[in-house]
Amino acid sequence: MHISLLHPGEKPSPAIPVKPDLLYHLSLDRSLACLCPDRASRETLFAVITHITAAPAEITYRQQIMAELLRAPALAEALSTCFSRFPALQTAQKDAEREARGVGASRTTTVTSAKNLLQTQAICCQRTLLSVADLAHLLDQYSLTAEGLISLRDICRAIAENPAHARLLQLCRKYSEISERELLAYRFTLNPDGRMVEYCLTDRRHLPEETQKKRGFPLRTKSQSRPGIPVSPQDREGYDSFTASAFTTLAAHFSSVARELLQALVPLARELRFYIAALTYAAALREKDVPLCFPEITPQTPTAAEGLYDLLLLTEFPTGRRVVPHTVSLPAEGGLLVLGENGSGKTVFLRSLATLQLLGQAGLPVPCTRANLNPCTVPALQFSHSEAPGDNAAGRFEPAVRELAGMVEGLDTGAMVFLNETFQSTAYAEGAEGLCPILRHFSACGIRWILVSHLKDLPPMLSPKEATVYRMGEDYRISPE
Repeated sequence: MHISLLHPGEKPSPAIPVKPDLLYHLSLDRSLACLCPDRASRETLFAVITHITAAPAEITYRQQIMAELLRAPALAEALSTCFSRFPALQTAQKDAEREARGVGASRTTTVTSAKNLLQTQAICCQRTLLSVADLAHLLDQYSLTAEGLISLRDICRAIAENPAHARLLQLCRKYSEISERELLAYRFTLNPDGRMVEYCLTDRRHLPEETQKKRGFPLRTKSQSRPGIPVSPQDREGYDSFTASAFTTLAAHFSSVARELLQALVPLARELRFYIAALTYAAALREKDVPLCFPEITPQTPTAAEGLYDLLLLTEFPTGRRVVPHTVSLPAEGGLLVLGENGSGKTVFLRSLATLQLLGQAGLPVPCTRANLNPCTVPALQFSHSEAPGDNAAGRFEPAVRELAGMVEGLDTGAMVFLNETFQSTAYAEGAEGLCPILRHFSACGIRWILVSHLKDLPPMLSPKEATVYRMGEDYRISPE
């Protein structure tokens, strides 16, 4: 049984690891620390953001669920309450399984220990089945549109409405209420192959009169209507051994049902925490009066955005009014080169665009009016390092060259590279001469790239097919060169 709130289908698409230094240079850790103060929630967000997907269907799947929960916050809270039961149930079920292994390893398994084990597993199975029915009932109360939530509802509904569900619940209740006085009042029925069919109360002498009436005695007639060979124990020791074995076997059946259901349901609790944290992130941005949108996934057209805000700058002001949004469309071929003076906002622009790509591919809403997202297969970033006292141009140039060389080796068609002031401490002509072959290589290999730079000698070296050139103005907005 497959159920997931992050991945459609039984096999999730391969996760794309995002390097920690990329998140650091984009200041995503600082931004989310302000927007999502709870550390556990933040770590849940990072667990998804650091393993993004390039599968359009998977991104859309997450967007639909997130949009559904944004429209109905009460649903998210109710799901959280419901899902919180599953890990505790799984812990109880695993503890009972460990106890069962201990009971099975014992040479002298008592009827009482086997009975206790059966009761524990029956109760755990019962609660698991009831939780599935509760989940189906909860989801039935909403007019769902998200594929993931509809699938979850249909699976839970199919389980809850199956006649076997009611029968199994009945058995769980029956065997979770076995008392000490009832232990000796069981008879076992085997089929011709020697396999146990069922065991049931048969001898009223072992039960008080009120229990006999409650059970509807005599049961002997009912048991005789079932095919099988009645087994009458010859002595007390053999009877106890057979009873303990039967109880242990039944406990294993209950355990198997609960284990299979919980293995599918427990991950939902972890996955839902991602959406709960995302709701906190979205609420913080809405308080700043910032538009939020889910990017339209467009694998055939370039990434573009209207009114895109930088996440870090938004955390520094009470509202988004003091932050200048950007409107940009990446070229269909080649890369994007943005020129500008120091302090003109080039780094902010690059950071906002890279953040759009990462958050969008994680399935999160982004702070902009409208956006198209072309998923990349590998995100990479080269950030110029601050100059330290005593540095010289050669000392800073060589590490940057080694960093770029290592990056080039791991990239292929579909990757996206964000370059911030690469070779910033090098003379304009030398820096442009060193960068040009690398940028041409990216364009020739189908690797999308965005470079913000002050190297004014670069544009003449690159053809229009290799690079589209923009300039950052004094008002912190970009425009075509």
